Amino acid sequence: MSRSRMMALLLGTLMCASTATAAEPTPLEAAYQKEFAFLSAEKKALEARLDTLVSGREGVVGAAERELGSLEAQTIAVGLKGERLDDSLDTLDREVDGAEEASEALVGTLLAARTTLDRQGFAVGEETQEFGEQVAQLRVALAEGLVRLDEGRTVRRTEGSFFLSDGVETTGQLAYVGNVGVYGVSEAGAGALVPAGQGHLRLWTEPSEDVARAVVGGTVPAVLPLYVFENMEKRVEPPAEKTLATWIENGGVVGLVIMGLLVAGVLLVVGRAVSLVRLGRGADALLERVAQRVEEGDLLGARKLAEASGSALGTALARVVPHVGAGREHIENVVTEALLAEQPRIERFGTPIMVIAAVAPLLGLLGTVTGMIGTFDVITQFGTGDPKMLSGGISEALVTTQMGLVVAIPMLLLGNLLGSRATALLDQVERGTMHVVNVAEDHRSGPELLPSAAK
Repeated sequence: MSRSRMMALLLGTLMCASTATAAEPTPLEAAYQKEFAFLSAEKKALEARLDTLVSGREGVVGAAERELGSLEAQTIAVGLKGERLDDSLDTLDREVDGAEEASEALVGTLLAARTTLDRQGFAVGEETQEFGEQVAQLRVALAEGLVRLDEGRTVRRTEGSFFLSDGVETTGQLAYVGNVGVYGVSEAGAGALVPAGQGHLRLWTEPSEDVARAVVGGTVPAVLPLYVFENMEKRVEPPAEKTLATWIENGGVVGLVIMGLLVAGVLLVVGRAVSLVRLGRGADALLERVAQRVEEGDLLGARKLAEASGSALGTALARVVPHVGAGREHIENVVTEALLAEQPRIERFGTPIMVIAAVAPLLGLLGTVTGMIGTFDVITQFGTGDPKMLSGGISEALVTTQMGLVVAIPMLLLGNLLGSRATALLDQVERGTMHVVNVAEDHRSGPELLPSAAK
């Protein structure tokens, strides 16, 4: 059977089946139609329910929005109230801080008043933490302070005792000038008094006996040589006499080393100055006389004359004169050799002087460091309560620096001045020797040099 016939047969069969199906529905189609109808009904029900929910949702959303607006308004009101409460709290904090500061100021004022009045023998009262009691004590202190101020404007005279300059206690009349000074008069002595510690008084070193007797007698001069003090508990020491020995002693070990360098530097400067004066003495006159002898041809006499002078120019000429008849190159070598031979004598002590000038400031710096180390050691052990304990290290630190500069500056100036003098002396020797050589060259055509000149 051909392919086309098979296709026609298949199509005919399908058409027959379709016709049969259209005529009577199958169980599958019936079930499908039933399910379709159910789903359509459900869809309609769901759409109706959705419409109901949507309409109800709009009412709920509106109510929620109205409630949200009410809550936002309440939140804003609460926030404003909170800000007002914060402002009130800040105001209270400032008031509390002001009250605390006022309380602290009150306590500080009361403490200062108590300290001041206690030194003058008036008790304000026991310390207390109660604000009312503190105010009452401060009022008492202020009233007593006014009394003390009134007393400070007057000269009060009373019987009392004080110590003389030699430490002997004597009794006499005391004249208090306000609350800052006092004069004492007794048969043993009179004058201005200073605190001796623990409430005692002693005679001051500066003489003021006539003024003291006048004040005690009721006559107050226009000018009072008075020692003003703050209180009588702290001892007043007379100023220490400043001498060279105390200055060196304040410098400590480093100060002694610097003073040793100063002595050595002075000796070196004096030695170099004397040496330069001796080496340059009579150079011009000697050069003229030696040049005249060379011009005359008396080289032996010129040499002896140069050797007898003892100066640097003379020693150099004594080396050069015997060779003035030689060639130019040879005589220049002789002149150079003579200059090199005289240079150590002329520059003697120059280097040690400049070394001292350079080392002295470094030693002063070393003393500064050691002094500050000693000061910090004292602070570590005893604190900073007593300035006198710190003065030793600080004094050493400053004095050694001063010593170093005192030594270095003069040594540097004198060293440079003497160095300039030494340079001028070397130039003088060089010029002098070359002058003699030139004189000999100018007169080589003259009389022949004496044969003994080269001996």
